[in-house]
Amino acid sequence: MFKFILPLVVALFTSITSAHPLDDIIDMNAARRTPALLKLFTADADVKRNALEAMTAMLKAVKGSISLTPREAADVFAGVRQRMEAELGRLTILAKAVSAHKVDCPWNLRSDKMAFQLRQLLGQPAEGETLLGGHTLFTEENVARFLSGNLVFLDGAQELDPGSILFPNVLEAAPEAPNFWGTTRGTQAELLMLFTTAEVIGTNTVADTLAQVAVSVNETAMAHPIPVPESVSTAAKAALDTSFFYDSRGKTYTTVHTGFVFGGPYRRQCLPTAKSVGPWDCSAYVEAMHGGAAQNAPTSTFYHDLFSLSVTDPDAYAAKLADLEEGPRKDVENNVARLGKLFDVVPSYEELQLGDIIGWRRKDGGHVGAFAGPTGTGFVIMSANRGLPTDMREGVGIELMTLQEGLTYYFLRPKQ
Repeated sequence: MFKFILPLVVALFTSITSAHPLDDIIDMNAARRTPALLKLFTADADVKRNALEAMTAMLKAVKGSISLTPREAADVFAGVRQRMEAELGRLTILAKAVSAHKVDCPWNLRSDKMAFQLRQLLGQPAEGETLLGGHTLFTEENVARFLSGNLVFLDGAQELDPGSILFPNVLEAAPEAPNFWGTTRGTQAELLMLFTTAEVIGTNTVADTLAQVAVSVNETAMAHPIPVPESVSTAAKAALDTSFFYDSRGKTYTTVHTGFVFGGPYRRQCLPTAKSVGPWDCSAYVEAMHGGAAQNAPTSTFYHDLFSLSVTDPDAYAAKLADLEEGPRKDVENNVARLGKLFDVVPSYEELQLGDIIGWRRKDGGHVGAFAGPTGTGFVIMSANRGLPTDMREGVGIELMTLQEGLTYYFLRPKQ
């Protein structure tokens, strides 16, 4: 039975006596008492509450429609499968168009994982992909549970319950029992809800499905509109015009998520104002949670690292700038100045305090989060992350990290 506990969650995770899986690894009580981390925990709870409200709205709409026009679960299951299979074909065409015009596309369109998620739901992993858990959430039994008014899906022999949450949840790369929040199972469950709701109430897009249950795609924490450049919409016109994820009125592609979208909350051209419920990537998350205008800034560990270098080694920073052409150099200078208004540089790992920012770079990539405490071999951070398609990790939560050779670390402290 669905356990609606989110209204009580703030009292749960702010209690310094509540148990947490990481209690034996770090001082979670100290983390909860740290204002900067408590702010992140609270924001995360608010986002998940928002998403749960949208799920509940879909559930009510489906139950109401089924009571008026009864349909067997097998019939709905077949209709949803047909929708997913057709959509997967469209997304294949869209992916080719995005690849051909990627220079025009925002990062979150280039890195979209909806096709991956549909292959997982249909039990058809592509070459190099593994069917997570060895089975799919998309079963006739799960469709029947949803039609009967239950948000709890069966993931093999496990229950996948969006209302059973411990804050902050743990982002695990390969958990033995997948969680709704913190693993890709949550996104797959949301997609199953959306496709099933659309099949029952007769809608054809994510945006219209949410609108029919009185949820704005621009305000919900479970979906995000991304602008589609003209070059892509022209190249993939036939596929996009009938895509479940495309809104032809706004010329936006709607990605579904449980908190993480690579490229962060890209809102220019599609949303006039920022929304407070994400989605985030790691750098956008730490900036937005500490006062940055992440919705309109190109956040990246690349800029974070250079900002730190500008303080710890000005000569090396100047040399890096000298190697850049005028446009990229000005971009770096502007972002370093922007970050200087948000953070101070902490000289070393040993001087980190709870709530500070720790990030690292390796070649062209990196990761960053809020420092939540040291462990015997590394540290714990609060962050946003996604490991697809190699593991199940996806969303916002606590991550266990190890200190590694060959990485360039940087350390920042939010300004008061």
